[in-house]
Amino acid sequence: MAKPELLIDTPLLVCSARLLAFIRAFAAIDAHAALFPKECRTCGRVFQSFADYLRETKPKGHVLEDCSDVMRKTYTMMYRHCPCGNTLVLSVTGEIMPELEDFWTAVREEAETEERSIREVVKAFSEVCDDFIINGRDPTDLQDMGDQE
Repeated sequence: MAKPELLIDTPLLVCSARLLAFIRAFAAIDAHAALFPKECRTCGRVFQSFADYLRETKPKGHVLEDCSDVMRKTYTMMYRHCPCGNTLVLSVTGEIMPELEDFWTAVREEAETEERSIREVVKAFSEVCDDFIINGRDPTDLQDMGDQE
């Protein structure tokens, strides 16, 4: 199997075009009333949008976890820390993000192809995704940068 073209490649961050395609899917979860506004049950802080949530919280270790086997449906938990220290969880299902199952398939393929752990692949994707959503950038910007090299 051929290795995918790397569009971001630094010592801390490697993300392929295959995964960049899912940034828009994650950005679209902002539109689901089941997720936002999100309130911290400890301090009462309210995050009005996904971008606000990403901007005002800090990622927790493993950030995204595929819980599909346990939940017996397409189900991902996203972990972040509120500024008060409380761990917040967003539960994203296949109903909210239809591309979710394909995302996890791509993550597993990326991990295998690149000989990296799923955790490393997810962390790299999350960092790129967060940057694009927080800053309102279009993920095709990276594809354009990759084409210029």
